[in-house]
Amino acid sequence: MLRVAALSALLLFAIQDASKQEQEYVAEFLEWLEHPNELGRKPDKVEVIDRRELVWPAGEHAGKKRLAVLIRYEAESDVKDGSQDFGVGIAGPLKWCSFWDDYLRLPPEDVYGCYATWHLKQKNRISEVDVPKESHFKAVRENWKGPALKDIRFRKVNELKGSDGAKSTFVGLAEARCGDQSGYAVFDGKFSRFYSKSIFPDDLWYGHVLPAHLGRRYLGLAESRERERWKKSPMPRGKSMEAEAAFVEETIRKAKAGREKLPNSQLHRFPDALEAAGPWFQLKGRGEEFTAILDYLEKEWRSYWLWNECLGRAAYKIGLHERAVKWLGERVETDKYPGRGDEAIFLARSMVKVGKVSEARAPLMRALKASVEESKAEGVYLVDLWGHEEWFQGFRGAYLELFGTNASKELEKAGLPETLLPPALDIPARD
Repeated sequence: MLRVAALSALLLFAIQDASKQEQEYVAEFLEWLEHPNELGRKPDKVEVIDRRELVWPAGEHAGKKRLAVLIRYEAESDVKDGSQDFGVGIAGPLKWCSFWDDYLRLPPEDVYGCYATWHLKQKNRISEVDVPKESHFKAVRENWKGPALKDIRFRKVNELKGSDGAKSTFVGLAEARCGDQSGYAVFDGKFSRFYSKSIFPDDLWYGHVLPAHLGRRYLGLAESRERERWKKSPMPRGKSMEAEAAFVEETIRKAKAGREKLPNSQLHRFPDALEAAGPWFQLKGRGEEFTAILDYLEKEWRSYWLWNECLGRAAYKIGLHERAVKWLGERVETDKYPGRGDEAIFLARSMVKVGKVSEARAPLMRALKASVEESKAEGVYLVDLWGHEEWFQGFRGAYLELFGTNASKELEKAGLPETLLPPALDIPARD
């Protein structure tokens, strides 16, 4: 218990009235969290948000009942920019944290499920079918037991490996409609389930739905009745605009003084900070100072890849459309993958703003055609197809928005489809 004693000040709130075993688990988790590959330091606050006995499905504890503990932690940013790190980790059968903020808004049953599925994947009990064949989709469709579904489009296919020579089964996740509800359908035999999008937070990524479902099934956990409570969980603070502006100013100041090199334009912190800082400078009546920063970076950043994209995006965000046309135009013209991202959209909108309406069609049309071609490439993963669809719809929506009543006819004449996804399916109710 020496480890627990050493961490007692931090654990005081987390483990009041906890068993000795739970104290040890939490202490081990916090020690793991300090590793440089994880959070890298002690959190400022910890709280046990759930504890229960579970029969874990994988690893050294497979088939054994184990105490499992969910731990919520909070850490102020170590760079003092006003941001926070929040997370929910597990201790007991595992010692792990995903560093995914969305776990904060899921009920404990879902979080346990996600961790169990992750562990089963590590043990090769569950695997992703990245490029499903029609035979996979057929097996998944036949695996539906539930109400009638419409507008079915598959997002994921997983293979569940049978034990002791048992045959593998295929389960799938699809976007679909059930009655008047849009949501996600899990095709899982007698465990099939439709989850309305209304039960999840509005901006929650769909990627947790199938892992949570499968993990709950393996753990024998029922669906949570407290989703509304967890949906309202507080989320960590992001970096403030003021902090990002200060970071940009300090970076430029050090570079001009020769104390540090300018950061590479591919490093996310500085480009993201640059985009966030522009509106703050404008809000404070210092727009000319920010323009001077962009001009300085144009001279000093040319040796870095994507320098013009970073400057163009920052210029677009604050309405410097002439500069955005210049920088984004250079970037889009040489882009090897024009069917990805949103730079062509920003470029077209800026071109319209500066009166180059007819010329603005070209970058969007090029991007649309590239999206179509890339989506048809051999070996495109299912997740990649959805990524291409998202970009395609962004380009298509911008084209229809910018070019008026004849825009849809122009796209049709160019041979462009309305979607890159295969036709949606309907399935009748199956008991």
